[in-house]
Amino acid sequence: MNIEHVDQKSAEELKAFLTSVPSINEVSSDILSNALIVKDNDAIIGAVSYEKYKKNALIRYFVFKKTMEDEVVVALFKALEESALNDGISILYCVVNSELIEELFTRLGFGKREGAKLYIDEELFDLSKNINAFIMEKSLFLY
Repeated sequence: MNIEHVDQKSAEELKAFLTSVPSINEVSSDILSNALIVKDNDAIIGAVSYEKYKKNALIRYFVFKKTMEDEVVVALFKALEESALNDGISILYCVVNSELIEELFTRLGFGKREGAKLYIDEELFDLSKNINAFIMEKSLFLY
């Protein structure tokens, strides 16, 4: 298994992988430019990306096959953090709507955001479509 940044060739393959998930109808090409993928035998088995807002970023498309080992999930996310740091990101945010996803992001170092609102580029991020959703965040630091 290897982790790599998405390039022009793998972008179409990633779109097909992501749209195979029933809850993903459309994939933004802009967000794919910040994506990392995990491949096993030349097939994508996991992906994560972020949408950049100045020095903040919102995790998008964190999708992986259930068979992917925890160590690989963590390695994929650590690679995303390194990429985000190199891109000038200081805080990562994610929207969580289940206990299982909350546990995953907690293991990755995220904490629940104080307050229910998140402003991105001075606009309120809309969580009204899912009343169970909440925001988690992680500060990134150079060591």
